[in-house]
Amino acid sequence: MSIWGLPSEHAQFLKFALLVMRVPGFLLLDVWWYSLPDASETEQLGFNVASLLFLSLAVSLLLLPLSDLVHVYMHIISGGCIIAAHLVIHQFLQRDASPPTTSSSIAYVYIFLSLLFLTCLSNWCLPVLKRPQSVLFPGMYLIPVLFSLGGMSLTSTKWSVQIVDSCMVILCTIYSLGLLKKIYKYVKEVFDFYSVVRREIGNHHFISMMISRAWQPESLVLLFSYLFLWQVWSNYNDLTDKKYIIKEKGLHI
Repeated sequence: MSIWGLPSEHAQFLKFALLVMRVPGFLLLDVWWYSLPDASETEQLGFNVASLLFLSLAVSLLLLPLSDLVHVYMHIISGGCIIAAHLVIHQFLQRDASPPTTSSSIAYVYIFLSLLFLTCLSNWCLPVLKRPQSVLFPGMYLIPVLFSLGGMSLTSTKWSVQIVDSCMVILCTIYSLGLLKKIYKYVKEVFDFYSVVRREIGNHHFISMMISRAWQPESLVLLFSYLFLWQVWSNYNDLTDKKYIIKEKGLHI
């Protein structure tokens, strides 16, 4: 069980959690396959790099052991919190530009609670990775809200949001650069380990082991169940829209 990253205790629950966390890897791999460039687009360097990164993320979600897979999801959740905080603060600026109403205080409470929740969620994720600067992700977006509550003008509030955006980009860049060395070391250790395994068991058995690890029947069942339910939901919405269109046109079938 060690190669799967699962300890002996609570192995059944952890195995189910591992299978669930594999499903997004299949979805990303499916999206990557259908977004492959045509022959006329193969010279676009940016598209090729993005496609390679997309494929790397999909393969990582399919092959990483449980502990490392949790770290990847922690990074994804933290990045989503930063993006969500960015969208929330810009929505706040658009609302602040409108004339004051009785719901202004409710809007401030909503913005403050939203940013506080995103900050707590991000801080819950990043301390697992032992990063002291996790308190800044994305708590810095609370600063423009406090400035606006203190009576700062809309122009100055927008200027403070731009400063926070710039600081967030710098901090994320520094954080990402600090991870490059660890990622390189981890990839090298995994490559050396699987090189030894491949020499011991042979190429054919090694390929079979990797395929059986990535394409687990339980994960495929979860994937197909999700795709089936999604298709049923999509067909139901299409039929509902067509029903409304028929009623609006006054057609009788």
